[in-house]
Amino acid sequence: MDRNYFQNFDFFKALLEALPNPIFYKDRAGYYRFCNVAFLNFTGLKLEAIIDKTVFDIAPPELAKVYDDADQSVYDEAFVQVYEARILHADGTLHDVIFSKAVHFDQNDEPLGIVGIIQDVTEKKEALREVEMLHKLKDVFLYLNQAMISYENEQELLNALLRQVQSIFVKCTQATVLELSHNDILTVLAHVGFYDSDMSDFQIPLSESFILKDFNDEFLSAHIVNDIVAFTNQGHKEVALPLSNKPVQSSLVVPIWINDKLKWIFSLDSSENNIYNETDRKVADYIREQLPLLYRIYELYLRILRLSQFDELTKLINRRHFDTLHENLFKQSLLENKQYALVLFDLDGLKHVNDLYGHQAGDAYLIAFSNWLKSAPIEGECYARLGGDEFVGLFPNVPADLLTLKLNDLRKSFEKIAIVDIPHLYYGSFSFGVSSYPDDTDNRSKLFQIADVRMYKDKKR
Repeated sequence: MDRNYFQNFDFFKALLEALPNPIFYKDRAGYYRFCNVAFLNFTGLKLEAIIDKTVFDIAPPELAKVYDDADQSVYDEAFVQVYEARILHADGTLHDVIFSKAVHFDQNDEPLGIVGIIQDVTEKKEALREVEMLHKLKDVFLYLNQAMISYENEQELLNALLRQVQSIFVKCTQATVLELSHNDILTVLAHVGFYDSDMSDFQIPLSESFILKDFNDEFLSAHIVNDIVAFTNQGHKEVALPLSNKPVQSSLVVPIWINDKLKWIFSLDSSENNIYNETDRKVADYIREQLPLLYRIYELYLRILRLSQFDELTKLINRRHFDTLHENLFKQSLLENKQYALVLFDLDGLKHVNDLYGHQAGDAYLIAFSNWLKSAPIEGECYARLGGDEFVGLFPNVPADLLTLKLNDLRKSFEKIAIVDIPHLYYGSFSFGVSSYPDDTDNRSKLFQIADVRMYKDKKR
């Protein structure tokens, strides 16, 4: 061969070595005949482990078959082929890449081999995935902000959040929200993908759980835990078996700090090991950042709700909320042809206590009666303070005559309770009147009037 040929060959070889993308050349039989330094760095293999070897010699069998099939399709179609695939990187992880392959022909248009260029798009795809997941999480928190009035307690709120989070972290096959007690014991507050019976009595000291496995720093951000089965096999408490019956292998753990206190720990679990990456961890940190804000809003909502529905002194529901509940019970009873009783209560001698001992003593009287009412062995639907010394209760499916007898008897137990407002000690009593729907009337307002008349009659006892 002439000198120009070798000069051209050396030039193109130097050019290929200078390119940052991994480049390779395979002959028609599938043997590697050339690769540049970038290809060696990408695969983590030495030159002698690649040259004169096939893809079956250097890649896992399941991946090698995919790569070889793709090579054959290049020969069959005889034009440049561009496609996405996942290949094993030198760091031991699978990377998303774009293969660009073309057939090398001789002067007779016979295929001699394939030239391939690899473009690693892992970081780009992970960045896009991160943005997409963050957008979805923002929508979740927006939805929860709007829907929080439908959740009666924080457990319902967290269960709703878990279900939404699991749909975003597609690698998460089950999840829990663990609550940390004052003595650092973890219990399950909410869960998805586990048996209720296993979660209801689950508890473990934080120090003995897998959550802090291999974790030496202050627990302030989300982190990834792998090899959980191996950890439990060393004698640590086993993780509950999920509904899938596949043991938890890895977890994305998210600490939730509220008011400088570690309140909850989210454990986004997977039955696959080493399944989470840095993108998942960074997105999980968004939950750590946003949930305390959501919870503070929810706490404020509950506080406002309590103020709007409950009497501040006695903690019973107020007149406005009682009217709503009474209306609901009235409609239900009308629809189902059922009866219920309404009872009006009036504390005896509250004005006398206020005049004699002061309003603080009167408040103690009101609180004592409210506490007794809530603990009395009588099946009331709800109790409310109407205002001043007047209270009311609803009793579904309790005959009025039996209710009257029972209240007469229970009144004696209340009259034995010593009401203490240091330095004063006194005893109280109450009057009551019972009306019944539909025996007395089928008019909701008249139920109050009838009970009121009977209550004042009882005061003259």
